[in-house]
Amino acid sequence: MRVRVEGAVSDLHAADARYHVNCMTSFMSPKSVSAAINNSQEEEKADPAFDSVIDEMSKDRSRMWNSVELFHQYQQFGGKVLVQRSLVQKINGHFKEDVVVLSSPGLASLIVFIKNASTVLNLASDKEEDQQDILLEKLAKIICNEVKQIATDRSRYDIRITKESIRPTVMDLLSALSANLKYTLPALLIGNIITNVLSNNPTNLQIALGNLIRDSKSLINQMYQFRVTCSYDEILRFKKSAALAATKEIQLSGIHQGGVGLLQAVADNFDAGISSQNGKMTTHSLAMLSTAKQCIR
Repeated sequence: MRVRVEGAVSDLHAADARYHVNCMTSFMSPKSVSAAINNSQEEEKADPAFDSVIDEMSKDRSRMWNSVELFHQYQQFGGKVLVQRSLVQKINGHFKEDVVVLSSPGLASLIVFIKNASTVLNLASDKEEDQQDILLEKLAKIICNEVKQIATDRSRYDIRITKESIRPTVMDLLSALSANLKYTLPALLIGNIITNVLSNNPTNLQIALGNLIRDSKSLINQMYQFRVTCSYDEILRFKKSAALAATKEIQLSGIHQGGVGLLQAVADNFDAGISSQNGKMTTHSLAMLSTAKQCIR
């Protein structure tokens, strides 16, 4: 078979070898094909200048190298394939865990062998800190994305306090910190503060608490600095919206047929100052005016 293949002038005997069982196993198996591809790729990517740089670094492992001098050596050896950044990356990939690359904006990267780094550097592993930073960043993104999905309507306020008004990830995080923060009033307050800071919109609980102390502007402003309540201006907007909310909920809102005429209801709020022996007090009330227009036939 070897004589036939080597002595063939055409490809007919090569075709016979292709379909021969032993030759098929030797030359056309997936393992052989992949090995041939890898060998051809390695030949194409061969860079003698890079190999010379690796040899120079291996000779003196106690030395600290920088990317500028390594690239200068690479060019002296005739290297033209890699740029400075890709050279550092390839060196790091070649030595893998044997070297550490130190980078800083505006400065050349430093490359030092870990075994001999203690003589010039004080290196310490920070895998735990990196992992903690990654987890914190991931958790922050989840909470921010959930808060952004909250729909707000500044024309109609709702001061009912519900668990659904707080994002679940925030409540789960507080519950994991302590069992006393598992959907309790302190947890709701903390969750409302976080939601307000991230969304820059007042929450139902903050409006409700601000409405309880609405008579003291200074107290509201002090509590607003801690984001416990909404701002005093928000309380004024809440007062104005109360009439609109009441109008939408009553059955006489809008214009309806009222027997012999048309009946229309208009609602608004007002503040009245009351003088007393102990000083001036303020009350807030809601007034409604109903008018009927007689139909003329």
